Amino acid sequence: MCNPTFSIDVEDGGEPLGRIVMDLRADVASRTAENSRALCTREKGFGHEGSAFRRAIPNSLRQGHNGTGGKSTYCGNKFEDENFQLKRTAPRILSIAHASANTNGWQFFLTTAKASWRDGKYAAFASVAEGTDVTKKVENFIP
Repeated sequence: MCNPTFSIDVEDGGEPLGRIVMDLRADVASRTAENSRALCTREKGFGHEGSAFRRAIPNSLRQGHNGTGGKSTYCGNKFEDENFQLKRTAPRILSIAHASANTNGWQFFLTTAKASWRDGKYAAFASVAEGTDVTKKVENFIP
């Protein structure tokens, strides 16, 4: 299985900060990775465009979403947890966020430090390939 990449253009108050390129792990979390890829390309007519980092846990993560409550690319429905094989043993791991088990949609979080306390609860599905300098700027966002 091919592991595609996708990018997120980040700005602060309309000021471009740069691009983060992520390596999707479709080989491990195919549904979660595909959901995020399709949200980034907006091929279903909706997606991550306009999303913001709205939640911060210092020295841990920044959570992003578009503020609508979100839906997945799977007929708009939430989808089940896929697996928890990928661990957050380092910063800059992208994971799906949800309110409770099996309610995945389009909220996500980017770790800013090792976050093993999230393992087994939220599926990790990508890691930063390029744009580490931009992720460091995101770490300083105060929502």
